[in-house]
Amino acid sequence: MSPTLQGSEADCLPKISSKEAQEVLDEAIQVATLAFTGLSQILPEGHPARGVALAELGKLLCVDEPMPKDAELMGMRAETPRPGFPFPFAAYPPSEPERLKLAYDTLVLALGELKVGIGSGENEGSEVGRNVRKLAADVENESRMPFVTLSVKF
Repeated sequence: MSPTLQGSEADCLPKISSKEAQEVLDEAIQVATLAFTGLSQILPEGHPARGVALAELGKLLCVDEPMPKDAELMGMRAETPRPGFPFPFAAYPPSEPERLKLAYDTLVLALGELKVGIGSGENEGSEVGRNVRKLAADVENESRMPFVTLSVKF
């Protein structure tokens, strides 16, 4: 879209507070996690759809938080998981450095799934795989410290 159209659309959108924007972002991350969890139940490891779902979850985890949660506030959230959702609200999604670490780990997992499902070598998991690799490198550079890649189970 042209900048003029983008500006006119932004004027039509309702203004929301930082707290509301944070809640929407957290919910989008929770829904993306549920989508990947569901795909994992019906598709084999390395299926391209799983790789794309993980890539999208990783991208959401990279979004700057409008209103990061303090450690004290994290403990004040509900401790029981939503029905059908595997994580208690107090733990997921994490905030600040933990979220960035989870974003990196998720992107690394996505790259692995894409390489299996779409192909490795020069292909690098297709254009999506190349974009995921670049984003993971950017996340690592932003944190200014190398991450030790851990196996993250969903």
